[in-house]
Parts: sequence; structure tokens; C-alpha cells
Amino acid sequence: AFNQAAIARAFGTSLRVNSSVAQGTSVAQGTNVTTWDEFANAIKNRDKVININHDLDLEGISIDYDVTINANGNNLYANDNVVSITNHNSSSADLNVTVENANIYGTSTGTFSLYGNDGNVNLTLDNIKFTGGTLVWTNTDSLLPEHEYNLTFKGDNTVTAGEYNN
Repeated sequence: AFNQAAIARAFGTSLRVNSSVAQGTSVAQGTNVTTWDEFANAIKNRDKVININHDLDLEGISIDYDVTINANGNNLYANDNVVSITNHNSSSADLNVTVENANIYGTSTGTFSLYGNDGNVNLTLDNIKFTGGTLVWTNTDSLLPEHEYNLTFKGDNTVTAGEYNN
């Protein structure tokens, strides 16, 4: 982002920027975030690619759309918070979430929790290092509709059970 007012003052004029990117989409490079609030807003806006450019303390959040989250090698501290990946798509289409290039620290019983009342849930972890409690939890309640909860590892991944100091 840039300071529109400062640029306008430098050229002795006013400046209006019109975006051609519709809400809920992002340009090919993705949406860049450095704070929790920016990350939460990117999820709320349903941005398709989110680039995390600073270490983040994650709060509980629910993701219910296809997204790629690139942490760019930064640390994501989930602590005892949960990232819920929930498929509410009434057309029963698969939900696909990818998290890549992240150092993730979690102490909960499921840093990522997969739910799907209306379709399959696919979580791909690509080049991640995880330290903490349970990395992924899925609902195994036999009374729910039968859907698959899939975890796929790509690239170089390390999962270490144990405590950490942040």
C-alpha cells in the first residue's frame, strides 16, 4: 500500500485510485499482510492468495473457501488457538486450503481442525515446520455426513511433538 495523500502533495494535485480487483479475489501475487488484523481481513475478504511477511500470533479463525497462505518462512504462533477449516459449500464441492513456507507453533489439540458437513476438506502443507501439540484434528463423528478430511504433505516438512518457547 502507498500513501495516496503524500504522493498527491508531492505532485501538487489530488489522487484517486480505482481498483479493478473485485472483492474476494486478489491479484496473482496475492495480498500482503504483516499483522493479525490484516490477515483476518484478508480471510474475511476471501482473498485467494495471502502472503504473510512477518511473524504472526494467530488467533482463532475459520476458513471456508479455497485459499493459499504463503508464510514466506515466517513464524506462525497458534499457541492454543485453532484454525478451523470448514466446508459449508452447499454444492458439496471440495474445500482446498494450502499453507506453505511456514514455521508453525501450536499447543492446542488441533492447530488445524477440519470440518465438513457439505463436502470434502483438503489441507495441503507445503514446506512447513511444526512444533507443538496436535497439528491436525478432524471430526470423526459417525452421525455426520460422510466426507473426507485429507491432509497432504508436499515439499520438505518437519513435525515435532513437544513444547516450544516463543
